[in-house]
Amino acid sequence: KQWYQRRVRGLKSFSLLHTCHWSHRCFALPGSTGSGQVYEPPSVTMLCVLVMALVCATTTAIEMTFELQEHEVQCFHEVIPKDKKFTLEYQVISGGHFDVDCHLMSPGSQVIYKEQRKQYDTFHHATVEEGEYTFCFSNEFSTFAHKTVYFDLDMEYTFCFS
Repeated sequence: KQWYQRRVRGLKSFSLLHTCHWSHRCFALPGSTGSGQVYEPPSVTMLCVLVMALVCATTTAIEMTFELQEHEVQCFHEVIPKDKKFTLEYQVISGGHFDVDCHLMSPGSQVIYKEQRKQYDTFHHATVEEGEYTFCFSNEFSTFAHKTVYFDLDMEYTFCFS
């Protein structure tokens, strides 16, 4: 057993007790007195599970900030596979009453989301068909105020078990 005294910024002195087997790296928690509060890092198996979880279920994000002039509509297009979940979030950052119209259309031109004069919103959806999804932001109702709009499109992809 070895005792160490260490001063950590913003904390009182605390003891570090090293009681690990030669094949493990262990660290004492701040404030531990050697009474069994020794922390062992995650095992190799646990690290492999964590890495697999990060690799198998990933999210692809597309985000953009753009100017939307008065009386203008801007549309964006994204090809999304069938049975994939996605989330569209948007927010008007500046301009006028901080509001825009937004609608989202499926590849078959069906409107699956439509809101008017919203400052911000979040829409979750799971695709039922593969194809090009179109989402549009409109400032057609404004006669003099242009807007700055931020949006984020998050798509969930699973590579390992699909």
